[in-house]
Amino acid sequence: MNLGRVTTVYVDVEDRFRLSGAAEDGSVVVLWLTQRLLCRLVPPMVQWLDKHSTLQASSSRPVATAVQAVHSFAQQSAVAGLRPQMPVHATAARHDWLVQKVDVVTSAQALCLTFRPPDEGGAGDEKASVTMDATHLRQWLGIVHGQWQQAGWPQGVWPLWMAQAAADTPASGGGVVWH
Repeated sequence: MNLGRVTTVYVDVEDRFRLSGAAEDGSVVVLWLTQRLLCRLVPPMVQWLDKHSTLQASSSRPVATAVQAVHSFAQQSAVAGLRPQMPVHATAARHDWLVQKVDVVTSAQALCLTFRPPDEGGAGDEKASVTMDATHLRQWLGIVHGQWQQAGWPQGVWPLWMAQAAADTPASGGGVVWH
């Protein structure tokens, strides 16, 4: 199922992220993401954004500093573009599973994440996918990063430009939904 809208929330009592996604057919799926899985998922997403940066990093410090600045500015711009929307309600979920595998497929224009359920248990062959362009990916990463900080999880997986963008962007009231 392809998800068109996703609400991302860190759930303290579960110590996990909950993605409540609305599929094209109107059904709702709840996906649970652990810290371990997200620590493996963030680097390929950031690498994809690196490939789409207007400057390519090299070994020289001035260029690397410029790349950081470009990323930080692009991140701030993407987060500023978030608009409040109605959340996808987890209580309406037809499916609910702990994600154990995520396929990351990239193209020049977009990144697609396909979330897979455990092999055993009632989910069967079902999977949920979401496709994002660079702006939507930056918005979602901004949401995840903000809640990651609130969770008190280790920050080592995040690039420096993400922390800089977060520090320079005014806090938004609950921008946890993206299209």
